[in-house]
Amino acid sequence: MRIAICDDEQILRKQLESFIHEKNPDAAVSTFETGEALLQAAMQMSFDLILLDIGLPGMDGVEVAKRIRKDHNGTIIVFITADDSRVFEAFDVSALHYLRKPIDQNKLQQVYERAMQIIRDRETASDKQEEEILIKSGDQHIRLARKDILCIESKGRKLLIMDRSGKYEIYGVLGKWEDRLGDGFYRCHRSYLVGLRHVKSYDSESILLRGGIRVFLSRDRYANFVKVYMHFLQGQKERHV
Repeated sequence: MRIAICDDEQILRKQLESFIHEKNPDAAVSTFETGEALLQAAMQMSFDLILLDIGLPGMDGVEVAKRIRKDHNGTIIVFITADDSRVFEAFDVSALHYLRKPIDQNKLQQVYERAMQIIRDRETASDKQEEEILIKSGDQHIRLARKDILCIESKGRKLLIMDRSGKYEIYGVLGKWEDRLGDGFYRCHRSYLVGLRHVKSYDSESILLRGGIRVFLSRDRYANFVKVYMHFLQGQKERHV
């Protein structure tokens, strides 16, 4: 589970991070001081939950949320604000809730539990319904097994889905497929989403997948890819112990 905290107050960032680690020790928590820094990170990965200050210096939280929504429609956003007059703007980006500064711990607990329940419900639905995915390629309706998807390439308004049985061209947005497929897949480049179970080898510039498919790996995403891939392999090992 990936959670982001974006607030210009260092003390509050640390308080929220400590709260999350206490409730969910396995969560990967990233903290950001500015909206620009959060957006840069959101280009490389999707977050399950973002705690986002509305009154950020520079680009404010509402604008940041609007930009994140374009590629990550499924991310849960909870606004943090010291100004109640901007609360209604939260509805424009389908925020789950807002927390008023100074943050009441009971309210934080309630909102966090609600977000976690949504995430758990999605995971359950994903296990039951998303193991097979129905797509339309040309005039064909095709059922794909999630575990067989090697990678997805963005080509303008279209996507090229490559799995173990073939290649399929569809209309779509890569960021939405990143949210849909979730854990086990990684956005290694603006134009590529790869299935981690199919990685054979990699270097600082590319990833080699099963079937001899090689895709670009952005230099600025290399370190995070290695971290995520190692975490994935460890999870696979523990699952089979």
